[in-house]
Amino acid sequence: MYEQEWHYELSQKSSCTLYRSFKLNLELEKYLTLPNSSDKINICKFRYRNTKIPVVILGYRNRYQPYEERMCSMCNRNEIGDEYHYILQCPTFQSHRRKLLNNYYVRNPSMNKFSQLLQSENIKIQTKLAKLIKEIRKIFR
Repeated sequence: MYEQEWHYELSQKSSCTLYRSFKLNLELEKYLTLPNSSDKINICKFRYRNTKIPVVILGYRNRYQPYEERMCSMCNRNEIGDEYHYILQCPTFQSHRRKLLNNYYVRNPSMNKFSQLLQSENIKIQTKLAKLIKEIRKIFR
């Protein structure tokens, strides 16, 4: 019964759109077992949209600003400034991305690869993802 309620609540909240894209089951996430607390916190904040990236901040500042108009302020690609953009696309973080992420994710990025990255149970991948997120969060403080 509790899991049904969880799925229902998740489907009703507009703030959970990213979370719904990769959180399929009600179970402990592997990143929560990372040894470094700051790595866990960085991933957690990003997954739950507790950041100051444009897609979040512009939504709070102007509730009527459509999601599609919350653009990245770091590059001129005219793309939505969301988690996917900063982790896999924004040129500002290209050097960090190349250093920290497997080429599989970096080459031809897609929403599917993004979900796979966030769902990964590989501790090394999660640790490197946490480091990339840390670099992104430094910019958006």
